[in-house]
Amino acid sequence: MHYKHILVAVDGSEPSIASLQHAIQLAQDLKSKLSIIGVLELDPIIAESYVKTGESNEMIERARRYILDHLEKIRAEYLSEDLDVSVQLLEGFSIASVITQAAESLNVDLIMMGSHGRTGITKLVLGSVTQKVLNESLKPVLIVKAQSPDKQ
Repeated sequence: MHYKHILVAVDGSEPSIASLQHAIQLAQDLKSKLSIIGVLELDPIIAESYVKTGESNEMIERARRYILDHLEKIRAEYLSEDLDVSVQLLEGFSIASVITQAAESLNVDLIMMGSHGRTGITKLVLGSVTQKVLNESLKPVLIVKAQSPDKQ
């Protein structure tokens, strides 16, 4: 299978940076298009007037600036001229749903995401966006597990 278009979701965590680095390398090796997204998760209570009227608030704008700054740092630090890449901020009530919807609307061939590799009660309590995308997506998902410092 040839992956012509790869989607990678980033959030600034070590696992997402690891998946970004792998996605960039894979996109270069395969001469694929790379779409990098950051997702602003909207809280239904905090974002009620934003959703209904488009009227933002300080919390939403602070989160938006943080994500946009992070995406700009990625553009400056990791991206080169020889890569066909788009970088964008998306928003919605569920990060996993936004990622799977983006994969469909962008018509990607592969979703790449990072994972902390939590197990047991930690995984149960914290949940996992990556696990939800894996369950919801109709596209293949490649999970990059972050290496803990003691295992490197």
